[in-house]
Amino acid sequence: MSAEGNRQESSPVSGAPAQPVDQRQPRYSWVVMGQLWGMDLMNVIVFSSIGVLLPYWREDMSISPLQAGMLGAAGFLGFGIMALPASIWLTRYNPRLVTLVATLLMAVTALGQAMATTVLVLIVTRFLFVLVAVCRIQMQVIFIQQWFQPRLYAIINSLDFTNRSLGQTLQLIGMQGARGICGIGGCILLATDTSCGVGSREG
Repeated sequence: MSAEGNRQESSPVSGAPAQPVDQRQPRYSWVVMGQLWGMDLMNVIVFSSIGVLLPYWREDMSISPLQAGMLGAAGFLGFGIMALPASIWLTRYNPRLVTLVATLLMAVTALGQAMATTVLVLIVTRFLFVLVAVCRIQMQVIFIQQWFQPRLYAIINSLDFTNRSLGQTLQLIGMQGARGICGIGGCILLATDTSCGVGSREG
């Protein structure tokens, strides 16, 4: 590690010493990552809400055990279907645009889950939510590479896992009995997407 650090500090670029790593760190990197973590937090809360909301959905929509199983499987099926295509799109499309569009669609499908009055609508909106969420999460890899130095990748990944664990904890402990979890998550995703869209005009 020391040899690599020496190369970074002393390797010449056009005859001049390289800048220190910290000076090359993008100015708003942690702001950008905070916005992405906010999206992650809402993603986890909405996705995990089935554990809290299923008893209410059974009461409101008379969901059968088979339908409950389909509802739970819809999310994981979305991950399986979209994981590979999203990874291919990673290098073909503008990550900022994909993130903005995917987050907007996440907000719409989360609100769709909150307003669903039939089991079919609930299953479809949950499935679509996961499809677009996978696209957004894949693009996050590009943002980390663009906004952070390689020496910070491990720290960012660790904080990313911590953030998602926090989302599960908040959803399971702090939102028990909250029927509007999906609606709240959708509104926050919409607000976050709007703030990212406004901020992206500068960068």
